[in-house]
Amino acid sequence: MAASEPVWGRIDAAHVFCEPKYATSPHVAEFYNAASSLVYVVAGGVGLALARRWALDWRIQAGWVALVVVGVGSVLFHATMRFAMELCDEIPMLFLVLAFLVGKEDCVGFMSGPAGRRRFRLVALALIAVSVVSYVALFVYEIFVYSFGLAVLFEIGLDLACRPKTWQTRACFGAAVACIGTGYAIWQLEQNLCAQHPRLWPLHMVWHLLSCLGGVFAIVHNVFLRKEKLRSEHSHSPPPFVHAAAAPAPSGDSGTMTATEAGDAGRSGGDSGT
Repeated sequence: MAASEPVWGRIDAAHVFCEPKYATSPHVAEFYNAASSLVYVVAGGVGLALARRWALDWRIQAGWVALVVVGVGSVLFHATMRFAMELCDEIPMLFLVLAFLVGKEDCVGFMSGPAGRRRFRLVALALIAVSVVSYVALFVYEIFVYSFGLAVLFEIGLDLACRPKTWQTRACFGAAVACIGTGYAIWQLEQNLCAQHPRLWPLHMVWHLLSCLGGVFAIVHNVFLRKEKLRSEHSHSPPPFVHAAAAPAPSGDSGTMTATEAGDAGRSGGDSGT
């Protein structure tokens, strides 16, 4: 009956979670999962404000914006459990990983320079488009899961290829991998034990917290990585005063002596002959 339908309509998400639906509020399908998604919005908003205050590279700011968008999409998805809102959660997750990758531009060879950056962005956007179109057309949740998983693994591999040297860069990388890895394990635990132990549904909120922390550490890692790599590249070029010292004298002065210089030369010659 239409009167018994949930306020947001029939649940048609490709993937559902363990939290009892509409048990806490008649207006929110998964109240606590939706509320815990706000951690992305808060963390991304604070990070973006600090990045703008410190005038950090736009690539870093894009990471914080993507984290906010993921949070908004996650709130909408858990609040409604509708497939359209699920896409608002999962597609931004792919773009969040893309933002992590773009944050490493000019830090590794094939993503350096205008041509390298443009080539990487076009390939990445094409892969995201193929993944999303396939997911929507086939309604197979595993397409998103594998796409996101491969993107995260590529991100980790690219981090290793960048060969970070400073302890801050390495520490942030390790923390990001630890958070996302532990969070994924907890997420899998909730999914696999949901049928036998439905009271484990709060574990998805732990995934939200740990994945958010992983995203924060990934963005801060990019801040330190760009500082490390771009500064080291600039340090190979001679400082400005070296160029100034090596510059040739103007042509008009090179072949002509001033009167003072001629007088000094004459006096030195006379002194040398006495």
